[in-house]
Amino acid sequence: MRDFIPPQFKIAVFALAAFAFFLLGAVVRGWQLEAGYAAERLANEKILADLKAAISERDAQIQKQNAAIDLVRQQVETAELARKQAQRHADEMAELSRARIGKIETMQAKDCADLLLQYWELRK
Repeated sequence: MRDFIPPQFKIAVFALAAFAFFLLGAVVRGWQLEAGYAAERLANEKILADLKAAISERDAQIQKQNAAIDLVRQQVETAELARKQAQRHADEMAELSRARIGKIETMQAKDCADLLLQYWELRK
């Protein structure tokens, strides 16, 4: 049988073949590792997507709660303004009543008609 590789290159060819097999083994091992990590990576990506969805849901709930708080705050402010206005009107009515009572106390009517006339003047 004929020898195709010259004797002076046999060691280099065998070394090159061994290196090629080593590289092939490294590539195959890399694929195996990558395949193992791919399943783990998929699981991690699913967990991450679930966490992002949960965060988005919480953000939506927080926004709803903030909107409700803002609405309650506006209602409280409106009620406070209405209370202040009612207090101001009550104070004005009390002052008017005190002024009328003071005028009524100073009335000196001689008869019923005079009393009605003075009261009519008082209401103007």
